Amino acid sequence: MKLPKNPVEKELFLKEIYDYCLAVSWESAKLQIIADKYNITISDVRNLARMYVRNYLPAQEYEVMANQITIALKKERLLLNLILTKINPILAKLFNKTTYQLWENNEEKEIVLKHIFVFCEKWHFDSEKISEYGVWLGLESSHRILMYAKEYALDYLGYTDEQFHKLRMKHYRIRMEKINKNYPGKSREIYDKLLNAETLEQISEIIESCELEFESVRGGLANYINVHRNGDTEIKNQIKTKINMYIAKKQAEHQQQKAGLLQKRKSEQLKVAVKIIMMFVNDEESYTIERFCEKNNLKKGSFERYVTLVAELDVDSYALYKAKTEQIKKQKYMNVVGIFNRVIEGLKNGIEENGIARPFDLIDYFMITRISLKEILRLSQELVQGAEYRLLKRFCEQNVNGMTENPSVISRIMSERVIINCQKDNKGFPIFGTGEEFSAEQKEGLINYLKEKGIPINLYTYNALFRRYRDGFFSLNDKQRKKSNI
Repeated sequence: MKLPKNPVEKELFLKEIYDYCLAVSWESAKLQIIADKYNITISDVRNLARMYVRNYLPAQEYEVMANQITIALKKERLLLNLILTKINPILAKLFNKTTYQLWENNEEKEIVLKHIFVFCEKWHFDSEKISEYGVWLGLESSHRILMYAKEYALDYLGYTDEQFHKLRMKHYRIRMEKINKNYPGKSREIYDKLLNAETLEQISEIIESCELEFESVRGGLANYINVHRNGDTEIKNQIKTKINMYIAKKQAEHQQQKAGLLQKRKSEQLKVAVKIIMMFVNDEESYTIERFCEKNNLKKGSFERYVTLVAELDVDSYALYKAKTEQIKKQKYMNVVGIFNRVIEGLKNGIEENGIARPFDLIDYFMITRISLKEILRLSQELVQGAEYRLLKRFCEQNVNGMTENPSVISRIMSERVIINCQKDNKGFPIFGTGEEFSAEQKEGLINYLKEKGIPINLYTYNALFRRYRDGFFSLNDKQRKKSNI
């Protein structure tokens, strides 16, 4: 079956199922009542109860529920086993099988099929009784029970298909006769009263004061017309219309009751929602909703449902929430504008270190912000157009590849042999054999510096930092580090 889409309605429905299961101690026969109410199977009922416990109750309750179900099923199987043992030991043995094959040899097959056939005849092939019997034998399909009954009739009693059909029709007439015996007393009186009822109040009083269940009243309409009114279609339609009026009334009452429960539930949830929203409004540390949820161990989806509820039922709290989100947007905008301006300034004018100018690079960028290049480009598109945006876009596209930390990149850096501090000839070229090898410790120092600053490690960032180290604008020793803009 389809569950309600509204989260509150879904929870209320699952709670109804779970509470009912607890009230009847998970007994299958009683679970069948609520299963029939919603046109589902007993297995569906148990699964819906499990869903409620998993989604809405503490984790330990699931184990408690599982034990309750197990105990109930064991009791039912023990009782049924005792009943079948009295009937025939073979039936008791076969009942404990886990497959549809209820016999092991032809002798046992005849005993089982005979037992099924006798049961069907005893209850005049009544579908409800056959369904209950199927559950007893572990066969939820009533069709399979009828198939076994027919097999016994044809293979052991010598019936033909036509004779078996006539047998079923004979038992159908017996059932109808038994049903119709009640009509002159109870049911006929009810339907005759319904014919004369003029108002919805009178109709309701007749149906609710009678001894029959409502489903029996509704279901017996056709039999009443055929037996006592000679199949009069006009009378049938009159009574059917009045029964439908009663159904519409009960549905309206149910909807009203459900609306009341929903409103009560909403009122309870609103207290929690307002509390969470006001925590968010008064939290000066959380710059975004995501950070607030992370800080308070709250799912963003739950927070959004609280916002929806507050927006519907508490205008003042929602206004404070909107003011806070607008403040966050404004702050975020100002931060992005500041970052963008500093990056553009670097891209336009470069970086000057000890009187020497060099181009703005990834190290400079990540010392300004940890926002990814893709994200800064997206945000900046909303702030500015033209030459400055194109300048930033070109920088991002040139450096966006290989932006994640990659062990293979680190391995490559550590394996390459690099010579630094070479003496130079009068033309400025390095003199072979005069330099020193860049050590593994020095390489690790540069890599660790990138990690500490949260700068992605790749060949671009490493080489940019290495050039500064090599040219004397950066030192691994903080005390000796030369003055620079990084």
